[in-house]
Amino acid sequence: MKPIKVTLWIVALVCLAASCKKEPVTYRFAEEDKIKLLPHYIKGKIFTFVNENGKTRKFKVVEFKQYIKLDAVLGGMYGGGEEYFYFEYKRIDMIDLASNNKFRININRYPKDVELARNNIYKSYPSYLIITIGSGYPLSPFNFGIYFNNEYGKSTHVINGTVHENVFVIENEAAQSTEVGMLLDAKTIYYDEYQGLVGFDDINNHQWRLKNSK
Repeated sequence: MKPIKVTLWIVALVCLAASCKKEPVTYRFAEEDKIKLLPHYIKGKIFTFVNENGKTRKFKVVEFKQYIKLDAVLGGMYGGGEEYFYFEYKRIDMIDLASNNKFRININRYPKDVELARNNIYKSYPSYLIITIGSGYPLSPFNFGIYFNNEYGKSTHVINGTVHENVFVIENEAAQSTEVGMLLDAKTIYYDEYQGLVGFDDINNHQWRLKNSK
């Protein structure tokens, strides 16, 4: 019987050790974030933008997902990357119906001091929302330099008769003229914290503003 008791004690200790293992912090969306997650951006919805000449461009929501992502830094060609904390993430995939160019709106709950949070992944630090337009990863260079959070200054704009009081104005230094498509030709983006994209100015100085959605 003694060997059996010893075995049982070992099993119990292993189980206890497993249950006591620390897990990295997960930065989840807060209750006040819900209204900023663009719940009206549902699959199949089309947003129409019109410019000063009456021309229109339409963007359609083709997919959206919300889940937990791992914050990680990839290693070089020989591997050796690092993994850190987790954060909640929502992505909204859209397409320009005229050009078929795709782009993505990403909303993340992310620590304000990234290095501090990475140095102690078991402690929760102050966090905020970061909205990016591009690849989907906070602070990634593949976001074409367009990212903003709820600590940026906001302004009021009247767009097609609708007053938007929480608009971020973002300059896109990567705007180019190789082809027409969101991100590629938008040099300035107007993003309402609660409504999403409400306008943009292209590199040809045309001003596109949200007309309606259906």
